[in-house]
Amino acid sequence: MARRFALHALRRAHRNLAHKRGVDPLLIKAIAWRESAFQTEKVGTSGERGLMQVSEAAARDWAKAMKIETFEPTDLFDPKTNIDAGSWYFKKSLDRWKQKADPIPFALAEYNAGHGRMERWISETGRGDEVTSEDLLKAIDFPTTHKYVVDIIARYHFYQAHPGL
Repeated sequence: MARRFALHALRRAHRNLAHKRGVDPLLIKAIAWRESAFQTEKVGTSGERGLMQVSEAAARDWAKAMKIETFEPTDLFDPKTNIDAGSWYFKKSLDRWKQKADPIPFALAEYNAGHGRMERWISETGRGDEVTSEDLLKAIDFPTTHKYVVDIIARYHFYQAHPGL
């Protein structure tokens, strides 16, 4: 029952937030699929919460930017709050890499592993500003992050081909 509610809430919320954040709702859906299998009450190994597995630090940044003074980490179990915070945080990563021909792998890797690791991986390619998404995927030395990026992109393409799901 909770999963059915989460899927319904996700469909509603991700469509609305797509316009609000400027992120494709199918990409947000693919992230939530990978992060939590649409389980609203999921808690990650480092304390990430909810559908998009948002960390407390990222959520506090979001709450501050949105001027939400009453934010509590447990609010992340609410699908709408979680998607709002998660899509805001993801959009920041997407904007950081918007100059790339394919910014999505960069933003996904950063969302999963952090900006510091992204900088290291890019540095290790030796390509500087010319680094491509293919270069990045070869440089990612965390198998879980590499799989994370590949899985979400594949699911995103699946959702694009089957938008009614």
